[in-house]
Amino acid sequence: MNTTLTDAERAVFYLPPLYHAIYSVLSPLMCISGGVMIGAGFFFALITQDVFSGFTWISFLTLLFCGILGIFMILVSFRLFGYTKTQLILSPHGIVLDTFWEVIQTPWENVERIGTIPIGLASSEAFLLRKPPQRIHRWGAFPFLGFQSDSIPMSGFGRSWGDDRVANAIRRYAPSLLKEEMVQS
Repeated sequence: MNTTLTDAERAVFYLPPLYHAIYSVLSPLMCISGGVMIGAGFFFALITQDVFSGFTWISFLTLLFCGILGIFMILVSFRLFGYTKTQLILSPHGIVLDTFWEVIQTPWENVERIGTIPIGLASSEAFLLRKPPQRIHRWGAFPFLGFQSDSIPMSGFGRSWGDDRVANAIRRYAPSLLKEEMVQS
């Protein structure tokens, strides 16, 4: 798929500025907190060990708990940072979701319909695909960081995507998708 189009030929969408600001602040705070948590685990493990018998179970459990929690916080910080770099590109050739971890692209012919997908405890509107999209992993060793479904999420790119610029771009490039959405509603 050709993604070297002029700005007039494609529509590029970013996360709303409030989300971008929140993720930009939370990401480094989570990373620092994760490092502090790992350091605290080592510190408490050292001060809770018995001087005569060495490392105790409490020391081990403290180190284990703080280490796992710290690593989790650092991984979450990378995930939040990645959201600040995400963009959705709609063009006559298809859809491109460009994230920090990977580029997902598919032609309009592969989009079956617009529907809802579960994301954690919530749900998101998405392009539901007939077959898996083409994926280009930027972090080859960490493909688990990217989206793992046969869909491309789109609700994060507008408050009510059906009434905004995303819907206008879909009407421009694949109007049949919105006709199907109106029938299913």
